[in-house]
Amino acid sequence: MRSVSYKEVLRRTAAAMGWDPDKISAQEQVSANYFIQRRVEFALESFFWPELCLVEKRAFRTAWVAGTYPALTQLYHRASRSYYVALTSTSLEPATLSGSVYVTNTAGWALLASYGGVAQVTGTTYSSITVYVRGNRVYYPDTDKTYQMHAATAAAGTAPTDTTKWGEVPDFERTIDYEQTQQADGTTAAKIGQVAKIWNRNPRTDRTACKIEFDLQDNGVRVYGSDPVVWVKFLKRCPIYAGSGSAPWLWDGAVSYAVDYQVYDPTTGDFYRSLAGSNQNNAVSDATKWERQYFPRILCNYVAQGASGDLKGKAEGSPEVYPNEAEEAYQILASEFDKIERMQEQGGQLVVW
Repeated sequence: MRSVSYKEVLRRTAAAMGWDPDKISAQEQVSANYFIQRRVEFALESFFWPELCLVEKRAFRTAWVAGTYPALTQLYHRASRSYYVALTSTSLEPATLSGSVYVTNTAGWALLASYGGVAQVTGTTYSSITVYVRGNRVYYPDTDKTYQMHAATAAAGTAPTDTTKWGEVPDFERTIDYEQTQQADGTTAAKIGQVAKIWNRNPRTDRTACKIEFDLQDNGVRVYGSDPVVWVKFLKRCPIYAGSGSAPWLWDGAVSYAVDYQVYDPTTGDFYRSLAGSNQNNAVSDATKWERQYFPRILCNYVAQGASGDLKGKAEGSPEVYPNEAEEAYQILASEFDKIERMQEQGGQLVVW
């Protein structure tokens, strides 16, 4: 992404306001920040700007790594390209290779969906006179749920609600959490803002990649089809250019910063977000502790014009100038869209409410 410093956006906003760009007061910065944030959020979410979109490989659950997991934990097992649920607290690997086939470790896990998207088998209805053994799956009418035995065996009449013998097998939903922090390969994932498209293969390297239908739900992006992983094109969340505490929000080595706390660095002219709790005496240049909040260059002029118009029309009590200022801002935004749609022939639609 091409970027400019936040300081440059602030300077242009100040110049449009008639303020001295080199002597912006703390109060002026606070006022400008509010409207700058509003404008950049509006602009970023009005169009799938090509350089602001990401394409990431996503699984429907977090990938398994060695460790102990509590019952009902759902994970993606990369080696078998399958999804599993923990039936009890377990440190077993969900599946291990036997010959050329991955076999589920049923002492701790139950298969939810395998390569090709095979849905879970509901199982036969539970019978109190049947002796079940490890791996048997049943439907229990009393709770309207499915269970699988993780114990070696159990006496007839051992109800599926006995967690020492049985574990619940929930329905598997092919959803990608909006807050998902891990890509399918284990690398860090960006939080999802707006979803543009989803493919069954990487569209950047495979021209035969096919689009997949999806729905947006309260619990994430519901993906249709049967592929174990998918590639998602989306706008990531708009950064927050606000700072925490009191202006001018300068970093202080003596302060212990909490996660998501923001400071402003006058040297780079950008905001930085704390990535860890108890973040003390770690310079903003330390990328393991701080994330730089880059500002999209493509939105710079629109945001500066729009924010200054908002300040004049709303904060400074000159509503008569607002329509003209707002129209000029819109024309700047439309011009950036035209560069993409007409000059570079990249299709899309600019959405303005």
